[in-house]
Amino acid sequence: MSEAPGPLLRELLPGTLDCVHCGLCLPACPTYRISGREGSSPRGRIALMRAAAEGRIPLAGGAAEEAALCLGCRACETACPSGVAYGQLLEQARHALVRAGLRRGPGPWLERQLLRHLVPRPARLRAAVTLLAALQRLGLDRLARPLLPPALRQRHELLPQIPDRSERRHLPPVLPAAGRRRGRVALLEGCIMPELFGRVNRITAELLARNGFEVVVPAGQGCCGALQAHAGEMELARELGRRNLRAF
Repeated sequence: MSEAPGPLLRELLPGTLDCVHCGLCLPACPTYRISGREGSSPRGRIALMRAAAEGRIPLAGGAAEEAALCLGCRACETACPSGVAYGQLLEQARHALVRAGLRRGPGPWLERQLLRHLVPRPARLRAAVTLLAALQRLGLDRLARPLLPPALRQRHELLPQIPDRSERRHLPPVLPAAGRRRGRVALLEGCIMPELFGRVNRITAELLARNGFEVVVPAGQGCCGALQAHAGEMELARELGRRNLRAF
């Protein structure tokens, strides 16, 4: 059920006031560099957020379009002399869009299904990645590529090569420290990391162990909720965060 975005937008208003409109963020913003549009820059998007929060423009329209267009890379934050928490503002704006029912169409629908029913469910995610790995090995994904719509064809080009199954093993519950133990740390494996970047997790754990830290990988942990938060699905993100807190 959709709801009015007013209260949610008013929560982000104080953060928009930190922007001094200096423009130092412009060269750091990839969407501004490509489009040259002020509305597609961080300060432009902040101005749109502020105008919507103050009721001067509707959230639907330009403000919603630019909130969806932003990559969320947060390169602007390192360039900002005022310390504007742009990433937090973007997530709040997208949350308002979700709650107001303004994210419609097949793209947002598919994104919601993946973030709610695939990414946070390890067994489903593993099955999907295993299927994709099989398609890649057989070359079927390349054969199907000419049949895809242009937008999906571009996304296919961004797909990484699925690692071998040996690299997709989960870490052991405990990795003992090498030599004298200096401390004990807990490691968050995440959801996408074990499936696509398991080697990074393994090297991280081994590096800690070689430096004298016992590495514990708590059972019951899972998706951290970051992807959901970036997409404005804040309730789900918080629930996933609470699950990990309980596990740790």
